[in-house]
Amino acid sequence: MTNISQKDDKALQQLYDAGVRNLYLGIESGLDDVLAFMKKDHTIAQAYEQIARMQAAGMIFDAHMMTGVAGKGRGLENAEAIAEFFNRTHPHKVINFSIFHQKRAPLYKNIEAGRYVPADEQENLLEERRFIQCIEVPDMVYDGFHDVIEQRFRGTFPKDKQRLLQQVEKAIAYVKSFGYINDERYVRNYIECRCQSKSRRQLEQELQFRKGVSPELIQQVYEELEPVDQCELIRKHLEKKHYRNAEADDRQKRSVIASLARKGFCTSDIISVMKETD
Repeated sequence: MTNISQKDDKALQQLYDAGVRNLYLGIESGLDDVLAFMKKDHTIAQAYEQIARMQAAGMIFDAHMMTGVAGKGRGLENAEAIAEFFNRTHPHKVINFSIFHQKRAPLYKNIEAGRYVPADEQENLLEERRFIQCIEVPDMVYDGFHDVIEQRFRGTFPKDKQRLLQQVEKAIAYVKSFGYINDERYVRNYIECRCQSKSRRQLEQELQFRKGVSPELIQQVYEELEPVDQCELIRKHLEKKHYRNAEADDRQKRSVIASLARKGFCTSDIISVMKETD
């Protein structure tokens, strides 16, 4: 978007005359606060303005969006906002790739710090369904795919809208019924995104009992990952509570031990780290 804003109308027309007909733009989200959090170089108002300028020069655009980018609990809000944006700007093609939280990405630090809570793949699919329901762009080509599940949704609006909705509904039903069973990529991503704030035991229980993942697969993935120091995680929890062992009475100590034990930490490790704070 910045590249367009740096060119005046004459320069855009020269690009068109030179044969540039189609630009690919990373819109990502229809919510300004999400764009700012993701350090995008534009607001929605600026995107409207610059797209109008390039369209006035005769060019069309393809757009990239990401389901899940707004984080847990905001999928439907984001779907409706970005659908409204596309309904007004009329892209030729939209590519939707469900966000993947790579450990080396800056966003991962926000996940570890609790500043960003990722949506799961079920919420991403619900967001995608709402987006498809809201889109009213004639002849818009759509290509939606996901890293976690082997599903891809491709078609042209409006003729393929109902077929796309049916495909997404089947994917949602699959996720609800079977979770992400035997999907090593999902398990690896789930652990890596949470292992700096949750104990191994807690993550194992979440994956097995909430997500339906087999214990064998969980064990396999953990063996391939770099071990996380569980005592260091306990230290972080105690630091957040401003805990000092010498200042705590027996009731407070029991409360802290019980709280950390519920999070899956070993009692002997908890007591050992608590003594370090004397």
